[in-house]
Amino acid sequence: MQLTAFYTALTGLNNNSMAINTIGDNLANMNTTAFKSSKAIFAELLAGVSGTSSTGNPISYGLGSTLSGISRNCAQGTINYTGSSTDAAINGNGYFVVSTAGGMGFTRSGQFEFDGNGNLISSDGFKVMGYMAVNGEIDSTGAVTAIEINKGQLIPASATTTPRP
Repeated sequence: MQLTAFYTALTGLNNNSMAINTIGDNLANMNTTAFKSSKAIFAELLAGVSGTSSTGNPISYGLGSTLSGISRNCAQGTINYTGSSTDAAINGNGYFVVSTAGGMGFTRSGQFEFDGNGNLISSDGFKVMGYMAVNGEIDSTGAVTAIEINKGQLIPASATTTPRP
């Protein structure tokens, strides 16, 4: 038995360990808000062509397998009712923008609440960013700012002027 046979078996064991780690991460985080599961992707290792067979086909001995990457599942998850009026969800593509110490960050977790200053914040304390309305109009051409709604702030109602189609 050649040493390559041992190496081939060892690559299989190592890769199985990586697959179990990935599955363990999926199980540990499956109830985490906005968690995206992962899948381990493997590839075959080949030693190279060592000649040709009697039929003329190249002979290539395998050297086992290797982890070629971790694939993140970015499919839309289930949107659940939380009972909190500040929670939000994105149906389809996109992210919520939050302000972090290093600049802007992005998250799919819509578990929000208000801090003592009226800022809408994420579950990990980052300010949620967006376009604030001025006199009932949202200008999406400007810069995003922290969403702030002061307690007791009143916005006067105005009747619609456009008929429904």
